[in-house]
Amino acid sequence: VSLDPSCMERLQKIKGFGSSIQQTIRDFLLFDKCNRLKALESDVTRKGMRNLSRIWGVGSATALELVNKGYFTIEDIREAIELGELELTENQNIGVIYYEDFLEKMPRDETREIGKKVTEAVKRFFCDAEVMIMGSYRRGAMQNGDIDILITLPKYKYGDKATPNGALDELVERLKEERYISHHLTSVDPEYHRRMPSQDD
Repeated sequence: VSLDPSCMERLQKIKGFGSSIQQTIRDFLLFDKCNRLKALESDVTRKGMRNLSRIWGVGSATALELVNKGYFTIEDIREAIELGELELTENQNIGVIYYEDFLEKMPRDETREIGKKVTEAVKRFFCDAEVMIMGSYRRGAMQNGDIDILITLPKYKYGDKATPNGALDELVERLKEERYISHHLTSVDPEYHRRMPSQDD
């Protein structure tokens, strides 16, 4: 792409390349920057939504609603909660408390150690289970924002057998009892009643 008029004429023939996109291209070529992008980055509403969307359990719609109420930063949210001016869901409150922790990345060694603890817990009631750390860890990243763990059982790989009832919730409860988990942010099985899965399930 260049500023040559013939190049711009060819771009005009491509669907989606209107005048605004062409101007954006000219900005990059002439000034090595994009005025439109700069304007978006400095937009107060967008900046506020970006900050608040980092709170666990807060999506774009909720973030916009909070911004419209005058909250733009995590400090704004914490102050409003302390003053009793704002009520969030249980999970969102946890997201506020651990806001910085959720943003912090962990080294591979820590990810590997967590995977080891999960593997030990799984094999206590499914000794033939296979546990693998997936996601960015498997791709070789030196730091991980979260941990994706795949748990498989040979007899549940094929056929019509479903995942054992309550197995994931039992795993979470065991890790909580051993103080490896402090909060459970999602419910895997709402019908779970501490029924211990067994090798025969």
